Amino acid sequence: MTKALLRIVLLLIAGTCLILLIEHYDADMQSGKESHESFKQLQQIGYNLQQQMDQLVSNGKQLAQELAADQGLLERLDQHPIIRDLGDDPAELAISFTRKFEVAAAFPVVGTESVLGINFFLSPEFMSSIRRALASRDTIIDSKVTLRQTDRQGIIIRTPYFDAHGNFLGLVTCALDLQA
Repeated sequence: MTKALLRIVLLLIAGTCLILLIEHYDADMQSGKESHESFKQLQQIGYNLQQQMDQLVSNGKQLAQELAADQGLLERLDQHPIIRDLGDDPAELAISFTRKFEVAAAFPVVGTESVLGINFFLSPEFMSSIRRALASRDTIIDSKVTLRQTDRQGIIIRTPYFDAHGNFLGLVTCALDLQA
């Protein structure tokens, strides 16, 4: 009788251990599946962000080329397809244009008033990246910048443009709010 009782107790202990082991394995598998799904979502977000950044850089370069070729375009920018396709929320994306170092135009018009008239030459927090853009004569990206239009963290993409003689004319600046 004691042997039978001992066998039953051992079987119960073995069964309980087996159930706990299976539950632990199942929890690990579920956690791994969730981690994999999270990783895939992060990859997709990264891909989408890269696509958006590539488009912003491309748009900035296109606008810079057009401004270099037609300096009068600065007064007609509100009719440009890139500007017309721009959303109405400056918290998402704002584009500004300078003559030399002073912001002459910003879009969307409502919400970007705080950047109009800024002279970057007098703003040391921006001049290091502007000097890099001028030295490379190409687009540069500033990260971890506090945007003046939203007072939140963002990314600034700057593309300088030059006349046919290589003289600096201005900057196309795209400001992307990371918290929008």
